[in-house]
Amino acid sequence: MAAIITSEFRKNSRQIFINDIKTSTVDDYFIGLGKTDSWPDTADAEGNQVTEYSRQFSAPVPTDTVINKTDVLKNLMVLVKTKAAEVFNVIPRNNWSFNRIYKLYDPTDPRCFDYETIDGVAHYPCYVTSNDRIYICLSNTDSNGEIVESTTAIPSGVGATQTSSHSPAKLGNGEGYIWAYVTALDEDSKFYTDQFVNYTYPTGDLYTDIKSDTGGLVYGFKVINGGGATITTLNTAIKLVGTTRDGNGDIVPKTDVDIKSAEEPNTDFNVVFGANGIESITYKEPVTTGNPPLWKTDFLSASVLVEVTDGATETISETIEIVPYVLPYEGLGRYPDNDLPSFYAGIAVDFIGEVDGEAPTGYTVDLRQISLVKNPTRNPLVTQANDNDDDAANPDGFYTHDEAYDALKYITLPPTTLVKDYIGRDFIIEQKETGARAWLDYADNINERLYYHQNSSPLVNFKKFSNEETGSIKITSIAGFWDGITYQSNGATNPEYLPETGEVIFYENRKPINRNYNQTDEVKLVIQF
Repeated sequence: MAAIITSEFRKNSRQIFINDIKTSTVDDYFIGLGKTDSWPDTADAEGNQVTEYSRQFSAPVPTDTVINKTDVLKNLMVLVKTKAAEVFNVIPRNNWSFNRIYKLYDPTDPRCFDYETIDGVAHYPCYVTSNDRIYICLSNTDSNGEIVESTTAIPSGVGATQTSSHSPAKLGNGEGYIWAYVTALDEDSKFYTDQFVNYTYPTGDLYTDIKSDTGGLVYGFKVINGGGATITTLNTAIKLVGTTRDGNGDIVPKTDVDIKSAEEPNTDFNVVFGANGIESITYKEPVTTGNPPLWKTDFLSASVLVEVTDGATETISETIEIVPYVLPYEGLGRYPDNDLPSFYAGIAVDFIGEVDGEAPTGYTVDLRQISLVKNPTRNPLVTQANDNDDDAANPDGFYTHDEAYDALKYITLPPTTLVKDYIGRDFIIEQKETGARAWLDYADNINERLYYHQNSSPLVNFKKFSNEETGSIKITSIAGFWDGITYQSNGATNPEYLPETGEVIFYENRKPINRNYNQTDEVKLVIQF
């Protein structure tokens, strides 16, 4: 049995995911930052050591294993809730450029929206972004039917009508490209980047005009099987046949269109015959420069019917296969999600300064993982009165009690303890009485706290730090250096985030990221379905 997951399934899954963030009263999604401990060094092609601060270093490729996803949760430093206004439908930006071959929008080709190399030549996706608008390519050939490169006339150069009309237009320099305006980019969106863009949806008169502009438009033909050498202009009649809808929405026959009669060609089409029979069918060029050919519109479905005369008998050829290119019946751009490669969900969350007291900043703290966690649990034992939120002192804080969680455990030291600034890579805290070892995230000299996390690294372990009033703590480097200072612990405390709760939906490994207290970090995630 043969089966396939369709593009509609991918788009539906993306929309379910987006709707879950926007409207669900059950599920919450949080963006997480974490992992202060360093990535292991690697080696280059010559065997030289490469540290994570080297230009040629690449962070480890994430894997979908239980242990790695658990480590993501263990590595968390802070979580910020994703809000409805922070999730978007996005597509890859594909800026128009000269000297490129753009693919034709081909309903029979699932790869027409992809970049690929064909016979050693680069072919770019069938859509472009230009002047904050999105266009789809309906023709990429010259008058001889040869695929050509774009030259100097960009899609926005077809005229001002493109801002209000979806009617396809041919560029005026004779390069052969015909572009149809789909929709505009949302330039005010939080997801307006060099790589991905959010787009708008039609409203008002524009919404209703799209149907008349491009609804059911037959803009070309793909000859799959021309029938062979016996199929000639002398014995062949060709018709465009199909269906449309009447005023009640019922499917009814569409009036047949003569592409070529048995006696002579139709005046609207060029039909080329050759050794393979029918080799191409194209619309004739219009008289008015800059306008598209006289395309046939309002087709719900369409096919090409070829009748071959053999002596006095007319038969319908069952070997000839010609597929007409037909735009959606409701018009191109009326439902942009359907017309574009909208398989991506974009999430944009701002981490502002210290996240109202939930996340440290400064040169002592580097972060290496960004994650999306579904339904993390707030620790019920940590109330708003005794968490790290700045709400009480700063009622105009950027995040509410339930929108930002600190996620690091910490050891409390006796009051007036002088804690050193442990600057550098990878310090480990160890409790003598229990043998517990953990990564030191940072030392809080104001509140006398040592923040830490444990993960599956062999340099630390999962022994629990004692909550007893006494316990000695020493801090060493990964190289084993110890400054001889022993701190006395007043016990370990859990964070606002209940450890290891939630599902890791997405995570990304990065080179070290250092955050500053007075900056806003725009975290943007793109999830492809």
